[in-house]
Amino acid sequence: MKKWLLLFVVAYSSVLYGQEKVNFDDLQAIKNRNLIFYNIGGYSITTQHYSSPFKEKKLRPILREYKIKKKKTPPTKDSNLSIPHEKYVIISKIDEKITNYYTVYVLDNKGKTSVVSFSSLEQPNNSFFRSFIEQFLGDGFSDEIYADQKIDSIKYVNRYIKLGPGCHWMGVRNVQCPYNGQMDWTLHNSLQAAKAFNEQREYISTHQRKLKLVSKDPVNVIFEGKKTTALKVVYDVKGLNSWILKLQSGAKNLIVYYIAEEIDGKFVSCILSHWDNDRIQANGLPALLGEVMELDSK
Repeated sequence: MKKWLLLFVVAYSSVLYGQEKVNFDDLQAIKNRNLIFYNIGGYSITTQHYSSPFKEKKLRPILREYKIKKKKTPPTKDSNLSIPHEKYVIISKIDEKITNYYTVYVLDNKGKTSVVSFSSLEQPNNSFFRSFIEQFLGDGFSDEIYADQKIDSIKYVNRYIKLGPGCHWMGVRNVQCPYNGQMDWTLHNSLQAAKAFNEQREYISTHQRKLKLVSKDPVNVIFEGKKTTALKVVYDVKGLNSWILKLQSGAKNLIVYYIAEEIDGKFVSCILSHWDNDRIQANGLPALLGEVMELDSK
């Protein structure tokens, strides 16, 4: 239950990366057999290879797997992408202010089929999509970007943090340590993009029907050794979920810190969260949060 509630607070992890040239060294990915999940600039990306040929009849079960109906979502093409493909864009409104864009490329990969999908809270960036697809089907990405499914240590911006086997991935660059907090982060091409991304995620969380806003205040923190300001938001879980949560763990409130900052030349957006009954250290934070942040009382 605790895992699920934290997950829906940070689930929408995507934003426009920008028009500049992408540094694919900033990618991080997790392999799950033939399916690979990626994170960069807030984009949620998946890739998958299929043994079936790139032919209309053989594509039908693949489209069903991705819940794509041609009558409802007719395929289009990117005239600047030389690889034979079909492109599908599914637009869904989260509310009147936030829209999710889900773009799926079904690609001819040397006679067989590959699929690349992009999830974003901004208008699709076709230039970025093409760059990713060409790299993916060409030379591929460095082995350095892939994180082990079983956590021992995690790559955080430009350093590694040793956590041990008690923690687990909730998504790419999204790690949870039971009773020690959860951390979700991504890298952007500018500080402005990082801040805008956090504003979107805070808006989505605050307007969750299952969450009630208790308080929202800026607080002084030291993030990765740098003095900055975080937005601290306290949520109360509403309805049946609140009763189940209290029964199972005794927790009542979820405390979330939203931070966007430049660290070692990288522009980072980060969500740090914990329950009010997690193991709080002498520094006022659970152990995972204390790895990257201190509360600054000055």
